[in-house]
Amino acid sequence: MTLNGQTIDHPQRHRTSNSGAGALSGNEATVWQGLLRVSTKLLNALDRDLEVGFGLSIGDYHVLVALSEGHPDGIRMSALAEQALLSKSRLSHCIDRLSAAGYVVRERVLDDRRGLLAVLTHEGRALLARCTPMHIDGVRRHFLDLLDPCDLRAVGDFCDRLNAGWA
Repeated sequence: MTLNGQTIDHPQRHRTSNSGAGALSGNEATVWQGLLRVSTKLLNALDRDLEVGFGLSIGDYHVLVALSEGHPDGIRMSALAEQALLSKSRLSHCIDRLSAAGYVVRERVLDDRRGLLAVLTHEGRALLARCTPMHIDGVRRHFLDLLDPCDLRAVGDFCDRLNAGWA
């Protein structure tokens, strides 16, 4: 893998200092705090847009998207939690809210009495169709439009490296 023209053999093991488990260096702390602030502000802005426009949280939106991309007969709750990057408990609360609003239904897995599927309803698909353009606009406004083409590539490479380290 390359980043800014440099080959990186083991991206998940790259170290910026020799401090080991000790305190972060000044630069490391600045970068870490910056990442936390940016990610929190971005997710809060996107969450606020969805809440004001459609009464959804960003987590609700990600669950609806995952369901729309899954099998039309539904997705097992455990697989959905993984896809939506939510704990099983948090997903259960999310599905409760979406189900009460008529956007999702829970169904038993036919050959596994303990298994549950989450299924996107027609109303859920319609809601997703209405809110997706606004969400995409928010992603552009709050994030993508602030990056030049070089920044976009660098952020993409950075995310790829981090995700590869967690694979």
